[in-house]
Amino acid sequence: MRKTFVLLFPVLLLISSCASSNSAISLGANLQNYQYAYVLADIQRTAFVLDMEKKIFEGLQNTRLEMVYIDQIDDLNDSQKDSLLRVTFSYTGGSTTTGTVVGGVYIGSTSSSEGDGTLNILFQDYRNKNIVASCSGIGLSVSEDVRLAIREAIKLFPK
Repeated sequence: MRKTFVLLFPVLLLISSCASSNSAISLGANLQNYQYAYVLADIQRTAFVLDMEKKIFEGLQNTRLEMVYIDQIDDLNDSQKDSLLRVTFSYTGGSTTTGTVVGGVYIGSTSSSEGDGTLNILFQDYRNKNIVASCSGIGLSVSEDVRLAIREAIKLFPK
């Protein structure tokens, strides 16, 4: 029994050290000012990117943010737009990167990757496009990357 534990402990330690997540809030940003959010995928909407967009949108529904679709933004009044976050993301997996739109500029390539990588989610003020917060997830699979990044987003915007 003791021998099994001694052999199993280093393996569990190695596996747990391969997954991590973190978040950051910009100086002076007050996340309580934000009530709504929408997800904006990169301009090259590949199947991989659309799947990531859907997973992020669904995951953010577990936060206090009310998720809106991009075609609903014009229906929001000025006060609601003042409390709206634009959510962009990028995914880097292995040697392949999906791009994102940041400040209206496309960054990255459009190929996809299956395997371990990093998902970065940026929360930008809708009006001035300033980044107010970010979170990331690094796991052993795309699903775990999303799960870890969303876990950080839930910490940033708890219900």
